[in-house]
This record gives sequence, structure tokens and C-alpha cells, in this order.
Amino acid sequence: MSRRNDLKRKHHHVWAHYLRNWQGDSLPKGSLFQLTKKGRINATSSKGVACEKDFYKVNALGSDDLRFLKKLANHPENSTLREINQSFVQDMSVLSFASDFYKTTISQRRRNELKRICANAIEELHSGYEDAVRDELDRLARGDVSVLSPRASPELCGYLGLQITRTKAFKERALASEDGLKTGGYRLNLRRLWWALHILLGNNIGASLFLDEANFCLLQNESSEAFLTSDQPIVNIHQTPSKGFTILYPLSPRLALQGGDGIGDNRQRVVSNADEIEMLNRAIVRMAYKEVFADNEMILRKYRGFFMNQQAI
Repeated sequence: MSRRNDLKRKHHHVWAHYLRNWQGDSLPKGSLFQLTKKGRINATSSKGVACEKDFYKVNALGSDDLRFLKKLANHPENSTLREINQSFVQDMSVLSFASDFYKTTISQRRRNELKRICANAIEELHSGYEDAVRDELDRLARGDVSVLSPRASPELCGYLGLQITRTKAFKERALASEDGLKTGGYRLNLRRLWWALHILLGNNIGASLFLDEANFCLLQNESSEAFLTSDQPIVNIHQTPSKGFTILYPLSPRLALQGGDGIGDNRQRVVSNADEIEMLNRAIVRMAYKEVFADNEMILRKYRGFFMNQQAI
């Protein structure tokens, strides 16, 4: 059986290919340094972090869940985004049915096939978004600012939106208040429908970045401190949304992408002040869930206490 048809149980909520940019010089290929919420610092493989068994597994949705998703899909004013979201919800309805049907179907072969589809569908959807921007991100990680001219592509904006909403950190923060939510006559179980809801939320953020013609700037870090990343790799550098929406997406220890409010027309900016990099790193660490990543152990020691003191989700 080809790997394409394998049952995928280990779902990554941060792209392993992206994390390889933090490979430590002293480590085997594909490895990086990891700081855990308990304060442990380990050298580990980028393939084994920021992932969870069945994280994106499709669950059967209730009637209110589906009605709510359809209403959300119909909400955007932009017709193209509305059509994309409506098509997605139709596909999710089919997947929802399949996730319920495979438990009762008599044929073992059909049951296994439906089980594979429900386990793999969302992981493969994210892989499609990743493949669409792999070249652009690799070029940005090499310092090629032409990717941002004259503006960021719709594919890149869509990818960025999903990197915000696909993570364990974003999910748990969104669900922290309550598991069930009664809104507008709908009785929702957000945990049950999250596998589908996070896609719509990410699509809407990505579309907003593109349709609002958000400016993006590549930060070139020439300070003595390297950029960190985490299991929530894209953050709003403002602690409260009322102060603005300016995203930070570290691309490597020496490069990061900034976009949104307050970004001017310059597509590249050199940062030589270590204090500014520390401020940005603190924004990354503040929003991390359970893991912070770096290319060296020393910088993780610097932020260990700050990370451990952050309030748990």
C-alpha cells in the first residue's frame, strides 16, 4: 500500500517543513531545540513536535452544527470567499456523514476506507495549503523580498490565516470559556465542530489580509539575539486586539514576516537592536501553548522562566 493511502493518525498543527529552519548547527538534520512548559530543554526532531494523535479527525456534526457552519459560510460580503466557504461546508457535510456511516457499514473494506478518509482529510487539506506556498516561503526564508511585491499573493494570505487558527493553542484558547455555546438559537458543541470551524475562521482571516491589501515587511535580524518560534507560530504583537492587528511570523532565526496594522510601504527592514527582537520574542513566548523552539539552547534558557510563568490555557 502506498503512503498516500496510509491512515494518518499523527496530525501536525505546525508545519514540520517550516520548523526545519531552526535546525541547530550541532544537531542531526531536521532537529531543533525545544523548550517545554515544564521548563525542559531538549534536542528533538521537527517531525515529532507540535503534533497530536487524531487532532484533525473528522467527527459527526449535529444539525445545529451544520446550520451554524452554513450561516458562517454565507456571511462574507466578498462573493469569491463566500463561494469557497460554501463549497467547503458542503464537503464537510459529506465528511460528517462518512464519519458516522463508517461505524455501521457492514463491509470491512468500506469501513476501513471511510475511516482513512475521516482521519486524513483535514491533515491533507493543510498539506495542500502548504504545498501551494512552499516556494514562496522558502524564498522568503532566504531573504527574497520580491515575494511581497507588489503585494502578498492570495495563496500566502490564505496560508497565514490558517497557521493562526489550526494550532492547538488557538483551539484551546477559543474553547477555554465553555465547550457548548448557545448563539442565535444554535446549540453548539465547539469542540465537536472545531475540525471544520477552524478552516472557515482561517479562510476569513486570510481573505481579510488579502482583500484589505495588508502590507507585509520582511524583518532582517542583524542583532545579537535570534528569533524564536513556537507551537503558535503566528501571533498578534499587540497584547490586546483593540490596539491593532499586526502579525509576526518568524521564518528563521534571522528572518521574520510582519503584516497588518502599522506596516508601511517598505518591504524589508533591518533590525539591529536586540531589545526590539526581545520584545518580539516575548510576544511569541507569551502566546505559545506547550512548546517554544530555537536553533540553540542558550536562548531558550533565557526565556525559560518567562514561559513557565505564563498563565496556562
